[in-house]
Amino acid sequence: MRPLSILLADDEATVRQLVTICLERKSFVVLPPSSGEEALQMARSRQEFDLLLTDVQVGGDINGIELAVRILEEKPGIRLLVIPGSPDSLRMAAEKGLPVSAPFPPLLSAAAVQPS
Repeated sequence: MRPLSILLADDEATVRQLVTICLERKSFVVLPPSSGEEALQMARSRQEFDLLLTDVQVGGDINGIELAVRILEEKPGIRLLVIPGSPDSLRMAAEKGLPVSAPFPPLLSAAAVQPS
């Protein structure tokens, strides 16, 4: 069985590095782009892609909510989780019907990223 791959979109390098380390210790393969555009490009080019884990602020010209909507349009079965950093971000994600979580739950609830 291949390890699950996670596209981790966050504009803060320190957060990307910390979350990448934590997820890799749980045997996930992490793809950590540095902008929304890079995340979208990676999602489009990668066949074996299991989960999008995105902050609302991802850097670049698109935000994490737009990124999630675009990826869902192109890959309707993809699992995703939006991590809102503010009440406004939470509201925006909820209005789009996107699954949200409090800012980085206790180690990203490995159960949330595991297949059901």
